[in-house]
Amino acid sequence: MQNSNLLIDNFNNHISLTLDEIDLINTCFKKSKIKKNEFLLKEGAVFKRATFILNGCLIMYFHDDNGKKHITQIAQSGNWVGDISSFLSGKPSAFYVESLEDCELLIIPKEHLEELYLKVPKLERYFRILIQNAYVSVQEKANSQISVPAKARYISLLESFPNIENRVPQYAIASFLGIRPEYLSRIKNKKM
Repeated sequence: MQNSNLLIDNFNNHISLTLDEIDLINTCFKKSKIKKNEFLLKEGAVFKRATFILNGCLIMYFHDDNGKKHITQIAQSGNWVGDISSFLSGKPSAFYVESLEDCELLIIPKEHLEELYLKVPKLERYFRILIQNAYVSVQEKANSQISVPAKARYISLLESFPNIENRVPQYAIASFLGIRPEYLSRIKNKKM
């Protein structure tokens, strides 16, 4: 499959795939496109497809009881995106996943992924590592929101995603960092 090298490289960061396994994986993942401002997931739906981003940028968020949007994930090319809890449990999601740009994705329905695990068992190890890393990331983010100053969190975000300011609106970056957009403007204006 064309453009699947990014996905295969991502797998190969944690496991080693044979050429036959790569061919099988390429037949199981299907390319999909969504336009800017379209939803990959809406609150109340079950997230049923593992989704890898080839090109583009998406955000995952929820609304609190007051209707305020809280962004929990910013995902760009080379990353997975979606509500892992809904995917694993089959329960309705509390999240939205929305594209900030036109996106090219590789998707695989959960039932096909389960079949692929049987044919390429090392993929289970890969996804276990991914889930472990996601869990660690969530804990680190929660700790960071409490113990790390906003300016340091912003600098860390820029280091992790150097082009984020060109792709993600300031309100979304502020929400992800757990600060108000006005405060982010003050941080940026101080010219770190």
